[in-house]
Amino acid sequence: MVAFRHDDDLFRLLINAVEDYAIFMVALDGTILSWNSGAERLAGYTASEVIGQRCERFYVPEDLAAGLPDSLLAQTRAAGRVETEGWRLRKDGTRFWANEVITAVHDDNGTVRGFAKVTRDLTQRRSAEEALRQSEEHFRLLVADVQEYAMFVLSTEGNVVTWNAGAQRLKGYTFEEIVGQSFERFYSAEDRASGRPRRLLALARDEGRAHDEGWRIRKDGTRFWADVVITALYDDDRRLRGYAKVTRDLTERRQAEEQRAMRLGAERVVERLGRLQHVTAALAAASHPEEVAELLGSAGVAAVGAAAGAVALPVAGEDVLEVVHVSGYGEGSVQLHQKIRRTDPYTLAQAWRSMEPLFLSSRDEVRRAHPHLAPLAARSRYEAWASVPLLIERRLVGVMTLSFSEPQDFDPDERGFVLALGEVAAQALDRAALFGSERRARAEAEAAVQAQDEFLSIASHELRTPVAVVKATAQLAQRAIQRGTFDLARFQHNLEVINRASDRLTGLVEDLLDVSRLRTGQLQLRRRFQDVAPLLQEVVERYRVQTAGIEASHGQRHEFTLSVPDQVVEMYVDASRLEQVLDNFLSNAVKYSPAGGEISVTLSLEAGAARITVSDPGIGLPAGQEERIFEPFGRASNAAEQQIPGLGLGLAICRQLIEAHGGRVWATSPGEQKGTSIVVLLPEADVQAQQASA
Repeated sequence: MVAFRHDDDLFRLLINAVEDYAIFMVALDGTILSWNSGAERLAGYTASEVIGQRCERFYVPEDLAAGLPDSLLAQTRAAGRVETEGWRLRKDGTRFWANEVITAVHDDNGTVRGFAKVTRDLTQRRSAEEALRQSEEHFRLLVADVQEYAMFVLSTEGNVVTWNAGAQRLKGYTFEEIVGQSFERFYSAEDRASGRPRRLLALARDEGRAHDEGWRIRKDGTRFWADVVITALYDDDRRLRGYAKVTRDLTERRQAEEQRAMRLGAERVVERLGRLQHVTAALAAASHPEEVAELLGSAGVAAVGAAAGAVALPVAGEDVLEVVHVSGYGEGSVQLHQKIRRTDPYTLAQAWRSMEPLFLSSRDEVRRAHPHLAPLAARSRYEAWASVPLLIERRLVGVMTLSFSEPQDFDPDERGFVLALGEVAAQALDRAALFGSERRARAEAEAAVQAQDEFLSIASHELRTPVAVVKATAQLAQRAIQRGTFDLARFQHNLEVINRASDRLTGLVEDLLDVSRLRTGQLQLRRRFQDVAPLLQEVVERYRVQTAGIEASHGQRHEFTLSVPDQVVEMYVDASRLEQVLDNFLSNAVKYSPAGGEISVTLSLEAGAARITVSDPGIGLPAGQEERIFEPFGRASNAAEQQIPGLGLGLAICRQLIEAHGGRVWATSPGEQKGTSIVVLLPEADVQAQQASA
């Protein structure tokens, strides 16, 4: 400004060069003093046409009538600057919308000498703003008059800002009642407590739009089923300004859908009941658990529309399930006779562990709810699974699993049908098991009668032999006395024979009494803490002495070896019964081994247990008969073939005595003529004491 004051020509050139603004000076009385090219371009007058003329000519008649030109100059004189907008006139009489800034011009003494006017043509902007206003007004009128939809705007906090006629008709609130209130009042107490309204706003804010269906509440408390769309409103700077909410009443459609669903549901129930009755009738005729499993795995799979299925039953005496029937599974899936443990990553095992039905509608649900099953599901060609424990009063009788080729909804009706099928199957399995128990009881009774006959036959045979020896020996001695040929040495020999036969009879009778006591539970153990190593040494030494005298005449005799640890091996045992067990093992070892063979006895310590092993080089055991020799009257086939005497009760008694101590006993043999080892495992003393006191 200072530079221009010293160079009026340069300042004038600058003003004249501006074409987008009309810039001119006006005297105190409103007379035009200067005129630039922008003014000529905007108003259409040349400088010679307007300089010296009053500026009122640019104002429309209504503004002239109101005295606007003089009023604006007066305001500028008082305020120093005035900005206004309004219609102005060109030379040709056309109008344009002008933005006008009038500034008072002062001299060095501060006296107002005139006015500077800068005018800009804003006609295009005005037209655009007017078009926008009219569009918004039309839209507002349109929204306000829509009756079928509730259309309103929410603030960023979720408070109602606008309210149309459709909203009033649908929800019952007037504009005055609802504006400024939170939109959460349209939701049920349950939805508000769960935070559903806020979640929908957050979804709209994050993704631009949120769609929802659910029950909403009117002013009078009645409910309607609403379809809701919430759209986030952003300005040009992407700042959130609020939310547009459109709500539609779909109560009638929902009621129609529910009625249709009820009708279809009833039809499905009738159809499923028919299928269930068909399966139930088939299961009722099954008399074996395996037959029940087969029917369940085939008819059951078809009844629920599954692609594949399997049934697993508990294995007696083991904590495992065995798959007894499969239907539809390919290689690499559930296999027939597969053993399932509780910890295995199978739906069968999961249902077994929880004792609750398991419904997995999709792979996503598997990953979300049971991630330990996800690897199995990822490898499977199926998309959904259901596994149901088959229970009778919380007692597991089996597990049924079903696999589906497509994801499943498993609605309440479908779940109910699967559970009903499982209940029918459980009852059928329990009934079949009872039938099986009855059959086994009859078979056991028949076997008991047969065993009794065999027992009487074997016992009479075994008892007859020593009785015959006693009787024959006594008769020989009596005849010798009658003939007067009495020989003291011969008489002593006869007494020894009678004595051995008597011992044999005593042993047989004791074995029979032990069997009776064990079966009736009358056998009492008299336990005490005992170092078992000396007990083994005593028994082995006794046998070494006994067999030495008997076998000396044959030139060969059995060799006995004993191996015990250096430390004390204290056990809580009935010493006499443990001695009886060891005596039986050594007696058998001598009886079934050729003279000159070595019989070894070892005592060793394991983690929390003592192991006693008696090994002989005798006739051994045929394959598969390791358990038979521990059964009452059970003898290895090669022992009977070689006519080695024995009642077959000794090892059966030994097993029961060892198990009464909390231990185990078993036999191993490489094969016939390769010897046998009998192994006893007894738990440590404190464990035995706890078992005895339990």
